[in-house]
Amino acid sequence: MNILWSKIWVDLWLHKGRTWLAIINMVIGIFSVGTLFGMIDLQLSQMDSAHQKSNPSHISLLLRNSANGEVVKTIRALPHVAGVEPLTQLSVRFRLANTSHWQTGTLFIRENYESQLFDVTTLVSGSFPSPHQIALENLSAQEFNPSINPTVEFETPKGIATFNISGIVRHPFVKPPKFGGQMHFFADKTMLETFGLQQNSFRQLLVQTIPPYDLEDVQTVARDIRTVLNQNQILVNATLLQDPQQHWGRTFLAGIHYVLQIMAMTALMLASALTIKTVSAHLIEQTTQIGILKALGAQTSTICNIYLTEIMIMAIIAIVIAMPLGVFMADWSACQLLDLFNIACIHANFSWRAVEWMIIGGIVMPLLVTFFPVLQSARMRIHCALNTYGLMGTFGLNKFEYWLNHLTEQGLPTLYAAAFGNLFRSKLRFLLTQSVLIATCMTFLLLTSLIASLHLTLDNEMARCEFAVRLGFSQDQSRQKIETLINNFDAKAQIETWRRVPLEIFKKGTTLQQKGSLGIQLLALPAHSTMYHPLIEKGRALNAEDAGHDVLIISSDTAERNGIEIGDNVEAQIGNIKQQWQIVGTYRWLLGNNFAVEAVYAPLETLQKLLPRQDLATYALIRTPIDNIYDEVNYLAELQKVFDEQYIPFDVYTTQGTLQQRQFAQNQFNAVIHTLMGLASMMAAIGSIGLSGTIALNVLQRQREIGVLRAIGASSKTILTLFWFEGIAHTILAWLLSIPIAYALAKPCAIELGQIMLGIKLDFKFAWDATFYCIISLLFIVSLAAYLPARKATKLTVSNCLSR
Repeated sequence: MNILWSKIWVDLWLHKGRTWLAIINMVIGIFSVGTLFGMIDLQLSQMDSAHQKSNPSHISLLLRNSANGEVVKTIRALPHVAGVEPLTQLSVRFRLANTSHWQTGTLFIRENYESQLFDVTTLVSGSFPSPHQIALENLSAQEFNPSINPTVEFETPKGIATFNISGIVRHPFVKPPKFGGQMHFFADKTMLETFGLQQNSFRQLLVQTIPPYDLEDVQTVARDIRTVLNQNQILVNATLLQDPQQHWGRTFLAGIHYVLQIMAMTALMLASALTIKTVSAHLIEQTTQIGILKALGAQTSTICNIYLTEIMIMAIIAIVIAMPLGVFMADWSACQLLDLFNIACIHANFSWRAVEWMIIGGIVMPLLVTFFPVLQSARMRIHCALNTYGLMGTFGLNKFEYWLNHLTEQGLPTLYAAAFGNLFRSKLRFLLTQSVLIATCMTFLLLTSLIASLHLTLDNEMARCEFAVRLGFSQDQSRQKIETLINNFDAKAQIETWRRVPLEIFKKGTTLQQKGSLGIQLLALPAHSTMYHPLIEKGRALNAEDAGHDVLIISSDTAERNGIEIGDNVEAQIGNIKQQWQIVGTYRWLLGNNFAVEAVYAPLETLQKLLPRQDLATYALIRTPIDNIYDEVNYLAELQKVFDEQYIPFDVYTTQGTLQQRQFAQNQFNAVIHTLMGLASMMAAIGSIGLSGTIALNVLQRQREIGVLRAIGASSKTILTLFWFEGIAHTILAWLLSIPIAYALAKPCAIELGQIMLGIKLDFKFAWDATFYCIISLLFIVSLAAYLPARKATKLTVSNCLSR
């Protein structure tokens, strides 16, 4: 047994290059699995933990106008309501001290920060707000340093007021500024009168229902609360429902995690293919020794144990190397994404599931994938094993190879023809190398096509917005007054006004299950609107003939969830008015997976007949020539001054320019795009290492051939060119094969992944430019990969090569 152990260690030590190639291949797969699975587990566990610690509200209602404490008492008395907490959220104008630039932000006013009930705001540093002091939200603090700007000025009905920043707090539900969110400030109840509000009034309600949490019960309670508010002439801007056990951000990550898991397993499989290739090359070179062992009486099981033990040792070394790297990268990656959701990351954490996957994948997969080649070699007959001359593989024995050999001899110089023929000498090595390269290039093209489709979808959506600026108002305003102010400011502007009102839709008495995470609202626009055209998927868009008719267009997701077809009638309630409406079309909702209000489109002329005041507007859409985002920001800032002089506040969430909206939408997709690019880079790295390993194995396996070439006068340049051209031929062949495969799979994959990752149907675009980047990158990598092993081959002497 000691002799066999000595053979194992000698095999590993004498062939250090091949040993490390196998270990590196295993490290890639183990590292990929550990990083991706660990990142997923750490993200979800810490997100859910932070969510539960905040004691999340089950229902959050954002109000358009102020309410008082009497309404709270009525809501508390409703069935299934366990608790209610009022607070105020309003838009404010602020600027840093000693600057002239005013910005729009959001101010939260809570009654008591020491006894919060739901959606608890936690202290990061400093202290909670007190009279004449405000606190800054954590994500907002990242935009400007409060230590450099310790005071903030606000516009109030009583004039400009200056407040010191008391500390930094963390709120569980704020939109990051780079995703289009505003700066967020927090104040105590003494600030209500400062900003023109009455004491004991509020503009937001947080509600918890009696446990256990049930979505249908919560939807019923939310509808009852909205009914109470409507009866008291209080309008609801949006309704957010939250699962108390699972973080609201899970919907953003579910699809990304699905793709990450697929990529992790793909990386493991590709790494396993590289391991098979390396081990097979080792077994081919060991064929003579296997024959000698069998001649001395070694059983098949003994030979299998020798080589499987070698693989086990390499696998253990790979785990030791990959596990700390995978654990560290999983923790780092998880914290980067948790920061986007405003969650304090707990560092030095790890996932047991990822550790288990690394151990199982690192040991089981190499043994599993190499068992058949080892068994096949161990079962070889003695005379077959001893009848070897060290020439690895054959070429030119069948008709195809004969034809290919004849073709290359006619069309290529002898050196290149020989290099091309060498590709096919070891069929297994050729197939494994091609499979890794094809999978790498194909995956890269699939991911880049998904990114291209994301960009195209955003571009097409923005193209449907034929306005430059959209103004949203905190409260409905007189349409005539708005148009007059805009025309006085910009005589060239074309204006279209829309109106938004709360809406409840029922089918056969049951509330519709909508896709919108903040509820649905009726968006009434002129039937002949020229400013925006939603993308109709079924039915038709609104037209001039619909003016005054009871017709609706709903999102295709909501229609599908509720089994609604074109031509169906639904019951819609607007305030206290309930009547039948007909569905004439469904539209694709681009923000189907984001926290946004889902629009139901209807003719403005119809809504004006139903409501007492016909001259009100919620939005003003302006078409005017604006060339860049800088001019757009200045245009909005100057326009805001005009409306501020008339005490007409803008709504911070719905006032935007189209260029700015495009940028914010792009920022929201950047997390997905960066993840996809990271995966594409990882796959490219796997392919590169696989190609480098192939060339290195060629050098290790064919040293006798190199000796013969040197003996007959081949120069170092000739040998270098021989191996370099083999790598080039491998790359070009794999690239040519991967393009049609990727093209056939790209569209269905992009559509499916768009639904899974983002909840939207993407407009497809194949990334033809990525095919160019793919081949250029691979050719560059193969040149680097071929240089070191080929250079090593040129330094081998004739005697060293022929003595092996």
